[in-house]
Amino acid sequence: MDSKNCPADPPTVEFELNPIEAKSARRYKRVALVIPLDDSVGQPRQKRILSVQQYFLKTISKAVALWPMLGGSITYSGENSGQLTIQGPMPSVPARQRSDLIEFECTLSDESLLEDMNEDSKKFFFPTDRTLAAGVPPVLLKITFLDSQLVLGVSFYEVIADNAFIELFLSSMVDSSWNFRRGHSKKRDYARLRLNPIPDPPDMLPFYDRSNKYIVVNTPSNQLVSRFIEFQQHTVLGFIQNLRKYHLHCGNNSLDDVKDNDVMAAILWAAITNARRLLGKVQPSDQVKMNILVPGEPMAPTLRHWSYCGNFTVPTVATASVLGVTDLAADATPYRNSYYQEYISDCGFGIRWISQAANKIREAIDDVDEVYVRRVMGAKKDLSMEEDSATYERCLDRSRIGTTFEDWTGFYRSGRKTTGIPFTDTRQFIRILPCADDLEEGKVILLSHFKASKTANCQIRRLAWLCLETETMNHVREQLEAEGWIKEKSMIGMATLPE
Repeated sequence: MDSKNCPADPPTVEFELNPIEAKSARRYKRVALVIPLDDSVGQPRQKRILSVQQYFLKTISKAVALWPMLGGSITYSGENSGQLTIQGPMPSVPARQRSDLIEFECTLSDESLLEDMNEDSKKFFFPTDRTLAAGVPPVLLKITFLDSQLVLGVSFYEVIADNAFIELFLSSMVDSSWNFRRGHSKKRDYARLRLNPIPDPPDMLPFYDRSNKYIVVNTPSNQLVSRFIEFQQHTVLGFIQNLRKYHLHCGNNSLDDVKDNDVMAAILWAAITNARRLLGKVQPSDQVKMNILVPGEPMAPTLRHWSYCGNFTVPTVATASVLGVTDLAADATPYRNSYYQEYISDCGFGIRWISQAANKIREAIDDVDEVYVRRVMGAKKDLSMEEDSATYERCLDRSRIGTTFEDWTGFYRSGRKTTGIPFTDTRQFIRILPCADDLEEGKVILLSHFKASKTANCQIRRLAWLCLETETMNHVREQLEAEGWIKEKSMIGMATLPE
């Protein structure tokens, strides 16, 4: 996405979208931070609210100075839908005067809102029914004050915001040590990647199907449900540790590069696959797939410019056979709860399936490099938005063989510090949540909740958010409980999130 200054009144900055951005959905990705507030004995409620408001107004103003496009409005440039215009960056306009970008709301009760947050969480976000013709802000921030919680509802326009940018923006809002000045450059106001697409037919990529052999039937949204799960951390980490010990004992280094998050994603993938098998949606001969959505920005995080913005999200695909995913509970329980040498030889297909799936997930993620991103750009360049979406969904077949996976555990990078927000309670967990109304069947999002600390030994809870067809979700819950990955009756909606 290249930029050039254009003389206009109000000032404009034109962005030529890269092929990934041009084919991205014209919608907002909505992320909520739920931050506990302290009791602040002796401090009037209004004073606390005013202090928090001043903090965010000041922080937003700094963010707009770092990312000038945040102060503007995105609209089409002429008749070409592949080119957008950012109108009126206006970093000099105080944030308090930008009611179209930031909104504060107060309520006297936590319960009245949090009880139905899983059913109607859009109330914590700005309305997103805006059109490009009228102009849409790149980022919207709604701050809701509750009795003991502060909810930051942030909406990111997906065309120009991938997970790498979301991570930077959320960190800048919360991290008291964030240095906005380090992102500035004399040559440019923000960092943009310039990659040349490599011509590559879409048929050569594993997430496209242009065969038109069949029409994918999506599950109606009223039959989808979203749920949070909290892993039993000692069980999951114990399992992963034993799995690594066994591979080391056997002289097998296939798990050396596998991350803990890969294994947790594989556990959920196994549960979803087995549930669909029990419901007759997949057969033992089928191949299931997990599309992993990776912010393909190829610079290493340590080299990433702090004012990076854009969208280089690419899908990368892990595949597995349905055969071997059965009877997980029977063979998993003794292995997790006992010493690995005694039970590993009898662990059966289930443990091997999870181990192999975790390895395939890591291999798929590691496939994403600059060349891969350029190949995706080349394939998307020759597709219309409609064809890009149709061929992707046909290949994924999300109601039967497909799942998608995103890792949000890096969204809150301040977990090892106290926050800069006044009156926050660092003794309780800070939570990152997706918007429950953004339903996509087969979607898995891995989350971490942090208890902020001044030391390196902060507490972390490992959670996930799932969106599935109702009957499939019931089977997944029963299986995860039976295998001991989660506590009984702990699969919950936002209404009863763990404290």
